[in-house]
Amino acid sequence: MKLQWGLLFLIFCLSQSCSIKTIAINQLAPILSEASPRLQKEKNWEYFRNATPGSLQLAEVLNEAEPENLDLLALLTKGFAAYGYVVNDTEFLADKLNDEDESPYKTRAILNLAKALQYGMTYLQAKGVTYQGILEAGRNGRASQYLTESLSKEELVDLETAFFTGTAWLLLANLKKDDMVIVSQVPSAFELISWVCQARPDFQNGLCPTMQAVYFLARPPTLGGKPKKAVSLLTSAMKANPNNLLIPVVLIEWYLIPRGDKKTYEGFKSRLNKAFDVRLNSFYVPGKPPDKTPDNLHLFNAMAEQRYLTILKYEDDLF
Repeated sequence: MKLQWGLLFLIFCLSQSCSIKTIAINQLAPILSEASPRLQKEKNWEYFRNATPGSLQLAEVLNEAEPENLDLLALLTKGFAAYGYVVNDTEFLADKLNDEDESPYKTRAILNLAKALQYGMTYLQAKGVTYQGILEAGRNGRASQYLTESLSKEELVDLETAFFTGTAWLLLANLKKDDMVIVSQVPSAFELISWVCQARPDFQNGLCPTMQAVYFLARPPTLGGKPKKAVSLLTSAMKANPNNLLIPVVLIEWYLIPRGDKKTYEGFKSRLNKAFDVRLNSFYVPGKPPDKTPDNLHLFNAMAEQRYLTILKYEDDLF
């Protein structure tokens, strides 16, 4: 109800060119930002795909009116990073597995991840963190110290925005491997992710080591790739977060498929089939024990299921 009245008040103010427009946006932005975790509770991937663009478009309209509002910048960073990965990159997976690089889904992923990166860097710059600063600090081995000087490890909004900025940066570079400029910036993306992981190793129930592993698996050994370390990170993360189904799917997609390791894949396949069957029947029923999966994992598990189903479809050609 609070959000509904806020939206009505905002629409009135935007139509009035009045000075209270700024007040209205500044009051509504924190409400929208606080409501953003609701996105991660969504179990229905199709619903998220169809419903989210409207919310992001509203946030962009508000951002146009108040471009320095940190709550809006944080919301847009997380929203576009999530949509670019959860929806667009997931839709691109089938084309990727079939070596079809020219794909409309890939283009959409690039556009949305780039938006997330732009909003995220704007947020960081407002806090005193610049790309050049991250780059130079990383070269001197003091990136963590540099980020801590301007960002708070105690503020969830700082942690989330840094993480999703780094994640969007990393995923964008993975999609644009022919662009040497952004590929050369990947270590800076990794510094942002690592800073969050150092502050909160359990951030997002295993998402931290998962993205670190993607970094190590996506790069050749000469440029920092470390497959063994990635597998170690993912194995530990799976043990610590058994309800996070994205972790084993990432291991399959980024490690087992490129190596044609069918035997290990079959072991994960058996486990995932059972896990996704349980997820399918985890809907609310009065008197039924509630689903014990952490709320912030539902959306990523929904994405994991979509990616897994795509892998199943093409498994005979992949292994």
